[in-house]
Order: sequence, then structure tokens, then C-alpha cells
Amino acid sequence: MRRFYFENKYNDSETKYAAFHPNILTIVIGCNGYGKTSFLRGLENHLERKHIEYISWSDSRDGRTNGMNQFLWSDNIDGLASMAFHSEGQAMLASFGRKCVQLIGHKVRHHGGLKELFVLVDQIDSGLDVYMINEVKKTFKIIIEDMKKRGIDAYIVMSANSYTLVNGEYCIDPVTRRPIIFNNYDEYTNYIESMYKDNEE
Repeated sequence: MRRFYFENKYNDSETKYAAFHPNILTIVIGCNGYGKTSFLRGLENHLERKHIEYISWSDSRDGRTNGMNQFLWSDNIDGLASMAFHSEGQAMLASFGRKCVQLIGHKVRHHGGLKELFVLVDQIDSGLDVYMINEVKKTFKIIIEDMKKRGIDAYIVMSANSYTLVNGEYCIDPVTRRPIIFNNYDEYTNYIESMYKDNEE
């Protein structure tokens, strides 16, 4: 397990540390504007300072638009055309597979002595339907099992808006840093609604 300190300048009574467990999915939850992306950036800063190996992927930074730009500047017209005619979700997954999953595979197979790897993924469920989100979860669980067989601790940390990604997984509230697991959709809905009320206050 890894624990990192997160300062909360708005509420000193909240938990200061967030705990991350290896070889499971960790989902950062919250309504829009609640601080999921900021939390992941804070975690990335910790990993950099402690020289811990990590990979970071964000839909807004590495997703469809970035993928199209890369195809454009490399004169890969076939790739550009394919990306342009994908749906939003398909284009995002294509970029995710090319940018994130391939990089994980490269690090795992070619980084001698690697004992742990953090994978930070932001906005992965943006534009995806239930089937695609479940495919993403399956992909990460295959990656986790592969890394376990190689003796590498996998810390997969993702932000989410959809219950499909959250369902049955270890979750963290980015403001309180407290862990939570939702047993059903109503529990999750009520929790997200309470976040909106807190933001309004």
C-alpha cells in the first residue's frame, strides 16, 4: 500500500492522507468540478518527487483531438481519416490504446527491475457507453494480472463520472480522501448529489 499526503486548504478536519492499494482498480469519484483532475495532478506530483514510475493519460490532453493532430503532422492521412470518422468514444479508445496501453506494455516488458507502476487515467469514461466502459475495466484487470505474474505492483488510478466504472470498485473521494465502495446505483447517486449540495454551500 502507498499513502500520500494531500493538503486541504479549505477544511483542516478532513483526512490528510489518501491510501492506494496495489493490484486493484482505484476510482476517483465526484461530480463535475469536484476536483478529480486536480487530485490526479497532485498524485502525479508526489510520484515525480519520489521518483516512482508512472504513466499518465488524460482524454483532454491525449484523446481524440491530440491523436488527430499527431496524424496530421506526421502526414498519416489514413490514420487521420480513420480517427475523423470514429465516434467520440471509438476515437478516444483508439488514442487510449495507442498512448496508454502500449506504453504500459513497453514499460512492463523492457524496464528491468520494475517493482511497481502507477497508471493515472483521467476522463476515461467520457463519451463511452456501458459496453465500452466494461471493456476498459476488463483491459485494466488483464494488465493487473499480467503485472502480478511478473512481480510488479500495479496501481491503476482513474477518475470517473459513470456508475458502470465505479460499480464494485475501490473508490476515493478527492476532497475527503476517504475510501468508499458503493453497493448499488442509489448509493452512488445520493453520494454525487450530496457533493453538488456541498459545492453550493
